[in-house]
Order: sequence, then C-alpha cells, then structure tokens
Amino acid sequence: MAPEELKAPRLAAEDIKVWYQPDTIIASAARLEIPAGKVVGLLGGNGAGKTTLIKGISGILPGWQCGKFSVDAKLTSPADRAFKAQRYTVFADDRSFFTWSFRQFLDYLCGVYRVEPQEEFISSLVEGFHFAPHKDKQMRDLSSGNNKKARLICAFVLGRPLLILDEPVDFLDFVGTEFLYQCINAYSDQGHSVFLSSHIAESFTRCCDLLYVLKEGQLSGPFAVPREAKDVVQLLSEKPRSAVEYPRRYRRIFEP
Repeated sequence: MAPEELKAPRLAAEDIKVWYQPDTIIASAARLEIPAGKVVGLLGGNGAGKTTLIKGISGILPGWQCGKFSVDAKLTSPADRAFKAQRYTVFADDRSFFTWSFRQFLDYLCGVYRVEPQEEFISSLVEGFHFAPHKDKQMRDLSSGNNKKARLICAFVLGRPLLILDEPVDFLDFVGTEFLYQCINAYSDQGHSVFLSSHIAESFTRCCDLLYVLKEGQLSGPFAVPREAKDVVQLLSEKPRSAVEYPRRYRRIFEP
C-alpha cells in the first residue's frame, strides 16, 4: 500500500455541530477530513452555513461541539492555542484592523505567528495580485477587492499547514482570481492543506482534490470533483451523484 494511503489527514473531525443559538443548529457534520497537501472544497448556496461551519472549525465561534478533533493524528480542539498557531483563516469580508496599513497588519501577523517575512516572496505576491499601488494605504481605504487581496497575501506569507479560505474569490477581479488559483495550487504542492468554501463552481474545478457539500445544514461527502463546472451544481441537487467516488488513493483515509 502506498504511503499516501496510510498517511493521517491534516485535520479530522467527527460529530461537528455549530450554532449561534443553542436551540438552532446551523450546520452539522458526521465527519470531515482534510488530507495533508490537498485542497478540499466546501460547496453550498448562499446562507447554507458555510461561514458558520468555518468559524467553528477555526475556533472562533462560541457555539460549537465536536465529538473528536485531531490534527496530524493528535487529538486537539478548535479552541486549542497550538491548533490555532497551525491554521489561518481568511473570511469573506473582513474589516478588522481597518486603521492599519497593509504592511502594519502583515508585520503584526508575522509576529503573532512567529514567521520571518521573506521580502522577495512578499513582493512576488504583491505583484501577482497587482496590489502595489495600494500597499501603503490604510485598510479602511481599500476597496473590497483590494482588502481581500491584502488578507490573502498575508495568508500565503504566513504559510500555515492549514489554510482556511471563506469565499476567497468574492470581490476579486479576473487577474486576482487567476493568480489566487495559482497560489492555492502552489501552496498545496508544498505540502500544505487548504479548505475553501465557495458558491462558484470554477473554484472547485480549478483547485480542489475533494469536495464536501453543505445543504440544509448537513454536510455530505467527500466527493470527487467533477471535471466540468456545469456538473458541480449536480451535487447541490436533490439527488446528487453520490456514486461519484473519491480517488482510490484516499480510501484508506476515509473508510474505517
């Protein structure tokens, strides 16, 4: 058996429930696994609960419950500081630290995560996202698209083992979107894991290795990613093509 088949997932969680009010469960999942070095997609329509689920997994939502939560085969918790040091989350529309400049924000994050900023790499990201004209502005003066670019640049600079992206292409222009896809694929090629949500089919066909579907508060999957964007919507239909099987090399990870 190939080593990849036996490798523990980067993140494995069981019996997940997230809520804002205890009597109203927003999203639940029997099991979620994110393999090391892979990009895993979270598909769902508007209001499906994707952001709430991501907040729970990221450890910033008070209302959450998890029967089992492990990272690299070690039991932990979304609220554990050691886990938080290994993950970074970019939310769909984040306006925190709005009085800081991009560079102040980046330097702060590098200090918190104990990362030595690599100036050449930072410059390549700034250039790739066409962000240079805006890098000295305060975050509050950035458009929604440039605010997203600033936070994505920071995320890739930090280089955490698990990168969580909530609707990452929202607000981005065409050039920014194309460069983001390149960055995500390069990130996973380096052995990092990415968990990204979207309601845009192309985000999955361009980047993802596996796909989960969140519908009516229930998470199902993993599914193989359809080759064509038009087929992704089938997974949100009343009877998705559940027969689409995840790749053979993942069976040992996902099956008992």
